[in-house]
Amino acid sequence: MSSYEILKEIKQVVDKSRSFLITGQDKPDGDSIGAQLALYKILSVAKSDGRGILDTSVIIDIVNDELPPPRYQFLPHFYAVKPLEKVREQRYEVGFILDAGRDRIGEVLPLLEKCDSTINIDHHKSRLPGNETIPWIEPHAAATAEMVFEFIDHPDWKIPLTLDIAECIYAGIIFDTGSFKYSLTSPKTHRIAARLLETGIDASKISERVLLSKSYAAVKLMAAVLSGVKRDPRGAILWGVITEKMLQETGAQPSDEEGIISQYCFTDGVEVSVLFKEMGGNKTKVSFRSRGHLDVGAFAKTLHPTGGGHERAAGCTLDGTLKEVQQRVLKALERILYNS
Repeated sequence: MSSYEILKEIKQVVDKSRSFLITGQDKPDGDSIGAQLALYKILSVAKSDGRGILDTSVIIDIVNDELPPPRYQFLPHFYAVKPLEKVREQRYEVGFILDAGRDRIGEVLPLLEKCDSTINIDHHKSRLPGNETIPWIEPHAAATAEMVFEFIDHPDWKIPLTLDIAECIYAGIIFDTGSFKYSLTSPKTHRIAARLLETGIDASKISERVLLSKSYAAVKLMAAVLSGVKRDPRGAILWGVITEKMLQETGAQPSDEEGIISQYCFTDGVEVSVLFKEMGGNKTKVSFRSRGHLDVGAFAKTLHPTGGGHERAAGCTLDGTLKEVQQRVLKALERILYNS
């Protein structure tokens, strides 16, 4: 089914409903929260009366397993983000899952399962299949926010491209494309970006806040990781680690890891970069970036059923200590890259 037909179906579901849950990956990143905030405004417009006023009986809530990092609070409609604890007893007619499958939304899942209809909008290639009412999956899209832009041009929706929607979509696109550097960036991505810029958004401010702005603690954490990166003897694998002790010593928050792997994944000669993060409770989070032939999304899924992502960027969470997981993952990579 084409995106045009999918959007028609989504409109039919929205027209007959009055309560909406918008969620995404348990730890929302720039694309996830940008897409969610843009969809919030789109649904608000769709459910408004002729004067542009949202009916007070309509409920539209953004709920994630964890609250988005503070760096995204500048985005429009951030007030719509609700802590999970405040809505656990709420029942929604329609649940939207953005930039993730239902296996990656954490404790929001019980809320989603109570919805009459569920709609999944995602661009991840390696993902667990769900049983959504309407699945809209486009692995070749540069970002989920790029997919959300298609609401704007669809004749059934009639959504004007306002400054606030443009800011949210632009934030999502620049995050997931690394400011138009990554391989999924397409001519379509640039055409959409041009239209967003034409609304008058402050692109430099959005880029600075989403991609560059960091707390002093985050800078110290990045320095600690970069000072300890290691490379395997044959040079194709590079990895760094974040321990609980490093977080304590730097005063960094768990979300401050965002962007660290991008600081070393483009090292000359390196095919796969890895970031290991000690999570506590005998669990270790693993992030991958690939510049060679290895599809790290598929590789992450071989390590754990809930692992996955894109060909060039993916991750998973594994049982085991930091040392155990590090040894297991590096050995698996060596077998694949060196046929050993």
